[in-house]
Order: sequence, then C-alpha cells, then structure tokens
Amino acid sequence: MVPIAWLVLLAACRGPAGTPGTDAPLQMPLRWVRGYDGDTWDRAAAGLTWAISDLGGSPTAAMIEAQDTGPDGALFTLDLGAAGFPEPASAAVADALAPLREADEVRVFGGMDVGRFLMKVLYEPWRYYAITGACPTLSEWQEAHLGEAALSYAVTQSLLVGGERLVTLQPATGAVADVGLLAQDGSGSIEQGTFMPLEFDAVDVMPSLQQRFAAYDAAGALIPSADPAVSPAGQPGRCMWCHEMNLQRGLDTNPTVAPYLSAQEFLVQLDAMQASIDASRAADPSAVDWTGYDVHQWGELLAGTFLAPTPGRLAREWGVDEAEVSVWLSGLPTHQDAEFTGFGEEYTRADVDDWYAENVEDFGPIPTLPSARDVPADAVLDDAGVLPTWGCSLW
Repeated sequence: MVPIAWLVLLAACRGPAGTPGTDAPLQMPLRWVRGYDGDTWDRAAAGLTWAISDLGGSPTAAMIEAQDTGPDGALFTLDLGAAGFPEPASAAVADALAPLREADEVRVFGGMDVGRFLMKVLYEPWRYYAITGACPTLSEWQEAHLGEAALSYAVTQSLLVGGERLVTLQPATGAVADVGLLAQDGSGSIEQGTFMPLEFDAVDVMPSLQQRFAAYDAAGALIPSADPAVSPAGQPGRCMWCHEMNLQRGLDTNPTVAPYLSAQEFLVQLDAMQASIDASRAADPSAVDWTGYDVHQWGELLAGTFLAPTPGRLAREWGVDEAEVSVWLSGLPTHQDAEFTGFGEEYTRADVDDWYAENVEDFGPIPTLPSARDVPADAVLDDAGVLPTWGCSLW
C-alpha cells in the first residue's frame, strides 16, 4: 500500500468536488494534465477543439471555459451546447455524456481526464456513429452519396491493404457536400474478374468540414471496425489519425486497370475535392484552427498520452514526485510508443487504473478501449450494435 502521507498529499492536490447539474446535459467537467515536453494548455484546447469537429461539431470559442489553469494542468468545463452540432445530434451527445458526468472521477478530481473523455466519445465507435449520424446501412450511404455517374478506381498497389480494393467516388462538383468515396476491400483479382468485396469503408464530409468515416460488412451492415483479416483500416479513429487533414491520395504509381480510372485521373478528382474542402475551411467562422498542420496531432495526443502515460505524466496527474511514481509502479510493464517516439518508457492505462484502485482509492475509473485506432475482438463497446437514429446525408 502507498504511504498514508502520500494519500494526504494527493487529496490536497485534487480539484473541487462536485458534478454538473442535470439541467446542463451538454456540459462536461474535464481535467487536462500535461502529457509531454512542449505540451501547453493552449495547445490542448486547440487539439480538443479539433477533436470535437471530428465528431461533427463546429465549435465556438465559448465551448471551453477554464476554471483553473497552470503549466501542468487545468480544470475546465466543456459546453457542447456551444459546439455547433446539428440539432439532431444533441440527443446522442447528451446520451454519451450522461454516464461520464456521474463518474467517480469527476467527484474525486473535479473533472474527467480529457483523454478518457475522448476515448469514451470520439473513439467509441457506436458513440461516434450516433453523434455523427452515420448511415445505418451501406445501401443508404450509397443512395445519399453516390450518383448514377459514379466513377471507379482499381487499387492493386496500396500502402494500407495487402490485397486489392475498388474505390467508387462521386465525381468532383466543387461542392463539399458532394464528396463521397467508397472503398471495397476483398479477395481475388480485379483485373482477372475474380475480386469479391468483403468489407466497405465509406468517406464523406460533414458540415463541420471534417471527414466522416464508416465501415460496413459484406451484407452492408454498419460495423464498429474493419476485420483485421480483411483490412488494417481499424475503427473510425484510425481513419481520422491516418487521413489527418486531407483525403487519402494513395500511390500515384498504382497501375491502371481498364476500364477504371488511371492514378492520374483519380488524383485529379481527389485534388478537386480537396480544393473545395480547403476553400470552405478558409472561410469557416468556427474556432477550429485549420491553418496549423500539427493541430490534429495535438488532439490525438490528448488520447495518446492518456492511454500510454509516462512516469512524468502520472506524477502530474497524481500531484506527486516522478521518482516516487517509478518506484510505486516498478512492478508494472512498460513499453515505448512506435508512433509518438521520444516519450520514453510508458505504462498502459488499464494497468495504471487497476493499480490506483487497489493501492490508493477504489473510485472505479471508467474503462476505455486500449487504443484509439483498433477494437479488440473481445472489447465491450458502449451501445454496441445500436444503429444511429438520424443523419446519413447531413447537407
């Protein structure tokens, strides 16, 4: 067990206790903890604003109200009523927030870790689908986003998938609302006529000017994540982290398969679509910073440093010395992040939460998926299988 003196210190470092009232279902008390060298409150706020736009919101500056900020952490209120969500999405947002607002973590620390919040809302596939208004079935997506003049592009060389894929797209019209691409992943050869689609990945653009992603199985049913045996596309979070700011272009050396578009013809269409998106973003009055290339990564790091905290991050999270954290957690395994290199040894969030509950205070941290990109086969998902009740075509 941890020394009693440390427990007193921890209690003294906590934020004000309390939970928001039921009359504010779109407000969420949150806590930011500096995750890495160079991390700042301003950077975290900009990254969070980007993340909310990934959910389909068009945030205003009033969305984030800070109560207490410092170089190593902040307590703040996230008002998603000021996030510019389409009206039908508000019920899905409130439903996602309800269990989080009542969490013990809010009572103990004055706010939920913003990384945990993002993992339970943005990176929880069925919550993402419900809030963004994904099409419940593939046929509904095709009806909403592909016209009779749709074009197709055969991908036989890819940096993403080992097999082949066929991409169908709405020709560029200059209107962001018309952007729609559907990738069929499967087995066999397109050129030889033996290709058989097994899954479908759909991309369109929301009024927030962020891409919206959805995965469907061979029968056209909405699924939370791609089957790794078919494609490494993962859950919508992986799509967000890979697409970042732009539509994915693919390889310009991809061979042409008749009668489909050549790589050059495909890129002409993609460039025209991206130009319309960029022009709309340049005129966007929301609080999203479209000009900074790293802003999307700042949002990703809010989740990433929560899921894989360093000893320094945990020291700031718990309000103690870093050396003490290393001693206390010496029995836990560590790893180094292959993507966010340079952070040093990191722990796994589930291990840290279990240790805290056993040794400090059993306030029952709400568990999350272990990754913002993938859904383990045995994962327990919020609202698993509950189809979205609105949306499909947002414009």
